[in-house]
Amino acid sequence: MGTCVLTVAAVILVVFPVGCGGRSITGPSGRDSSVRPAQTTAVQAPAAAPATATAAPFVQQSFKDNHTIHFSASDPPNNALLAAPPARVTVAFSSDLGSGSFISVTIDGREVTTGSMILPIDNRSVSVNVSPAAGTGNYLVRYTPYWRDGSYTEGSFGFSVKLP
Repeated sequence: MGTCVLTVAAVILVVFPVGCGGRSITGPSGRDSSVRPAQTTAVQAPAAAPATATAAPFVQQSFKDNHTIHFSASDPPNNALLAAPPARVTVAFSSDLGSGSFISVTIDGREVTTGSMILPIDNRSVSVNVSPAAGTGNYLVRYTPYWRDGSYTEGSFGFSVKLP
């Protein structure tokens, strides 16, 4: 038994039974073989609705400034809004640091630092390089300065980057 085939937007295949407008074909024996040629009709699918989903607009976070004892400055400063990620984040202190001091920079819990922590010869600051591909977001800086007497404190601050 022959069939007629209707293809719709190259996704849906609709098959109709014989008798949908075809004709009989006589085979080599002269008999009607009841084979009907397939008929294909292109049907345009309705246009897809335009995409309306967009990324949420950037909202700068306001960070609490949790400075530690002997804190003197940070670069960038707390709650700064930058047009690009900084090459480096630095926290400076008014007292010499001991070994074990630490600094971390994250966006949504994802570490965005590159390389090792930098402790200059004067032992009064800690720095870390930031990935230039870190992008738009609210950056949280956590640091732990260890003092020469073995004590330590923990501090944090933040800044934001909104790429143009």
